[in-house]
Amino acid sequence: MEFNLVPFTPNNVVKTLTGSITWQRNEVHLRYALRADMEFIRWTTGDGVTGRKHGLWHNTCFELFVSTKKLTSYHELNLAPDGHWNCYGFTGLRTGMHESTQLVPVSAKSTSTPEGASLEVVLSVTPEFAMASNIGLSAIVEQTPTKLLYYGLRHGKHPDFHDPANHALQLNTIRG
Repeated sequence: MEFNLVPFTPNNVVKTLTGSITWQRNEVHLRYALRADMEFIRWTTGDGVTGRKHGLWHNTCFELFVSTKKLTSYHELNLAPDGHWNCYGFTGLRTGMHESTQLVPVSAKSTSTPEGASLEVVLSVTPEFAMASNIGLSAIVEQTPTKLLYYGLRHGKHPDFHDPANHALQLNTIRG
């Protein structure tokens, strides 16, 4: 399934931020594509999964949220263009945060040109996610020198990617 992320605040640097997601049994294929004037975007290209790192949302970072309609618990995966990642589980809205192995990248590749960049990731997904139903996709793009731009499927009054109202994709529409 193709998706478009919209900015919380319009800007003149990023033209579009799009992507695709396919969920096949125990794998998720995820791609983010950024069309932008890359001279003004902080992007560190990587080729491969380099390991867990905390606080990726302070720089350019792509996010995947997975939840169910019946439970308040959910998972958040953070992906950086250089291959760093982390997955967190939450027992409630922004509460009970702990590192998780529910979503783990097995391969990652990012590329960059002066006109844009992309990140492609394959994730290993545990069987527990067979019950997952809601997906949230978002991105934080660091505009140099230190301005963060927030992108999501949709926004409320604030750029809150944890808000279940912004987990706008239904998993049954993207399963392969």
